[in-house]
Amino acid sequence: MAELARTKRENLIVVRAGDSSLHATFFAGSDSPRSWDLHVSYFGSAGAPAAVEGEDFTWSADGGSSKFPGLYTCFEKTPSFFEDYQYIAIPDDDIICTRDDWNTAFALAREYSVAACQLSLNARSFYSHDITLQRKGLRLRWATMIEPLAPIIRADILQKLMPIFALRGNMWAIDDALCELVIDTPNSLAILDAVSVVHTREVMSSSVYDRVLANGKTPAQVQAEFMQRHGIKRHERKLVGAVDARGREVVNLRPISRKRIIPKLLQRYRRMRGTVTVARRELIMFRMMNAVCNFWTKLLPYSRS
Repeated sequence: MAELARTKRENLIVVRAGDSSLHATFFAGSDSPRSWDLHVSYFGSAGAPAAVEGEDFTWSADGGSSKFPGLYTCFEKTPSFFEDYQYIAIPDDDIICTRDDWNTAFALAREYSVAACQLSLNARSFYSHDITLQRKGLRLRWATMIEPLAPIIRADILQKLMPIFALRGNMWAIDDALCELVIDTPNSLAILDAVSVVHTREVMSSSVYDRVLANGKTPAQVQAEFMQRHGIKRHERKLVGAVDARGREVVNLRPISRKRIIPKLLQRYRRMRGTVTVARRELIMFRMMNAVCNFWTKLLPYSRS
């Protein structure tokens, strides 16, 4: 494993990455200093993750293709991560996110002293839960659960989750296990709307799910059996509050729009042309749209009524 960069930063991103990983987009955007180090937990076949010109990151070869067992192996090798950083992000390798968005996300995590948070999903993303989609005009929403697609977790909380990471057959139990750890602390889990990522891969399309289906069970069945076997309680996923772009509490949130014609067309286009090819083209559009939306958000505060 490569040594950590001498200029250690405040925060850490650990990404489980294969050869088609999009983590190079994390460095895109402005030339502003980044507040985070990157460590790649590599499971590809090229021998090492591709270098990113002008940027430093560390990596380790942790085998397998499953996210959570691989992360467990990575953190077992480098337990100092829990001591050296207050907040650690563990995103999937199929998301587009820029340098400034990661900087903003970590800053919000620290400002609101969250136990954990997730970057919201841009409307052009493949998604599982409506509430994870970005809500324009908001800074963040408080929730009972977050999705571990692009999460930032306080290091001491993440360390407590490690025994569950190591268990075989874990599909989505991390959502519920994290909720259980902080359930008695109000406003400890947040969905960050000030920043968003694009999830470029179709939900449940990886080889992990193919192996589950080949055994004659649905992912939901496997998950239910896993949670029952290990005594993990199921929790309701819901919103419990919000903060607008000016830092004010929001009441009576408007229902999220379900008219998503353009995102659906983009999703079909990705299926035809391939995730990585399209993702590279979308990065430019993503950055331009975010800049425009952030400009208008500052001019038009979110309705509080």
